[in-house]
Amino acid sequence: MSLLRVARRLCHWGPLLALSVIFIISTMAMLCSIVQWPPNISTAGLINLLVLCLWAVLIVYMFMRGLISGPGFVPLGWVPDNVMDSQFLQHCHVCQSFKAPRSHHCRKCNRCVMKMDHHCPWVNNCVGFSNYKFFILFLFYGILYTAFVAATDFMYFIKFWNNDLDGAEKFHVLFLFFAAVMFAISLFSLFSYHLFLLNTNRTTLESFRPPVFSTGPDKNGFSLGQARNVREVFGDDRRLWPFPVRTALGDGVSFPTRLETDDHDHLLSQRQKWVEDGLTSDEETTVFTRDNHHEGERQGLTYIDESMFYQHSNGDIIDNDHTDNEDPDPHFHA
Repeated sequence: MSLLRVARRLCHWGPLLALSVIFIISTMAMLCSIVQWPPNISTAGLINLLVLCLWAVLIVYMFMRGLISGPGFVPLGWVPDNVMDSQFLQHCHVCQSFKAPRSHHCRKCNRCVMKMDHHCPWVNNCVGFSNYKFFILFLFYGILYTAFVAATDFMYFIKFWNNDLDGAEKFHVLFLFFAAVMFAISLFSLFSYHLFLLNTNRTTLESFRPPVFSTGPDKNGFSLGQARNVREVFGDDRRLWPFPVRTALGDGVSFPTRLETDDHDHLLSQRQKWVEDGLTSDEETTVFTRDNHHEGERQGLTYIDESMFYQHSNGDIIDNDHTDNEDPDPHFHA
């Protein structure tokens, strides 16, 4: 990414506010550590100051990786490898390509995002297939950092509570403690939610509306088991999990499903086809279809306009009985 694009992405209220909060908390934590625990006379104070500095750099680096690294966009003009599958895929008139499985078109980014989770205003970027790991790591290290700041500041907060602190630094201690605790709780709640999504192999959009397969809606359709779900985002090498390097498995345009791993289900093939409705609307309906190789014929499902009916390839119309479901805002902000 060019420096100009990075600068344009940074010059937004979200990244500027987030970086300002990180800078304020980090600076106040270091100042309080220097004043209350002088590093020139205390080895423990020096270690604490170094830990705060290194942790602040790590947090900023994680944040910038999420901002600079793209979520993974469906290539312009993309078509499925099997041309026959294109009849089950929605075509994006903006990107001039077919929408890959689990992808959504983001009006903010003006591109179709692979495995789109949400558009995050704090990084002024979409969170998707390629940078979801960086987003999770930023939340995780952010929790540890704010909790560490609150823990090291707690002893001085007790002194403040007992009126043992004098001067203006007591207000700094009070502000720092409550700010660190508040952001630790906020980050923990968000991290817990995304940890649940990670373990169940769902995106934020899919958690609001379960994907619909040929067997019907299935909120756990992509769940391959907790271990495989985590590896799909963090990779097979556990040594690389704590580091901000891209280790996601797959290509971002095709994903294994739970039904494909069931030994007793011999009627389902490995190919998965999607249909999305809503090229020019804010609502999107996703339908997944499969080939029936056991019978030697295609039993595809095709979405018909906005009627929420599905049509077999033989022309029969079936009521899906999900007319009252609506998709969430595709630009849901975490």
